[in-house]
Amino acid sequence: MWKINSNRSLWKKKIFLNHVFNKNNNLNCELWLLEINLTFKKNFFFFKIQCNPSSWFISALFQLHLIVPIFVVIYYKYPRRGLYVTIGAIIVGLFLSVAPTLPFGILPKVQFLQMESFEELFQSIAWYYLATNCYIVSFLVGVLGGYFLKNNIKLDYEKEVIAWIISVLTIILVFMWNNTFWKLNKSAPLYSVLLWYSFGKLFSAAAFTWIYFALCTGRARMLCRNNESIFFSFK
Repeated sequence: MWKINSNRSLWKKKIFLNHVFNKNNNLNCELWLLEINLTFKKNFFFFKIQCNPSSWFISALFQLHLIVPIFVVIYYKYPRRGLYVTIGAIIVGLFLSVAPTLPFGILPKVQFLQMESFEELFQSIAWYYLATNCYIVSFLVGVLGGYFLKNNIKLDYEKEVIAWIISVLTIILVFMWNNTFWKLNKSAPLYSVLLWYSFGKLFSAAAFTWIYFALCTGRARMLCRNNESIFFSFK
């Protein structure tokens, strides 16, 4: 698999970051991937990657899977404490989502017009796109959804309908909010960007979690008619 993964024509030519930065034409992609991928640190060395750079997310996922089981174990043994601990961790995660800017002054990547060098842009991408802190809130909201799934929280039909409407609208609005940041003539207000990276991600994660929860517990009745899906009918 390593040979297949790292020895295709694209990576043999090293046409990605290798030519842009290091121009190391003698790089052994197979050995390089073995060292970086097996230690799961690729997301911290993304801009030194010359082989199969898109696999950085494997490292981020692995690091998150080292953290999340701790909360799952607490939930399993002490459900109520686990709920409080997870909510507290989500609050901490909200701060970590914007921590590169608040203590360290690293601007989010959508503020590229205010950056004076490529190095600032690379730092921004590293901390706001590649680093593990970007995804902690989303993962913990998923754990929270697992708690509700295990306890099969009861809701009446009207509240389920309201939850569906709020979830779908939230996802749409969060994406629309993000689209307002990408302008070539003016940077979006920093407070709005930081709110999106913290609460915007929280709200969208909660919306998606409700959808998964509803589908897993038979709460998609509003999407069905006569026991058939409204959207996936083959008639």
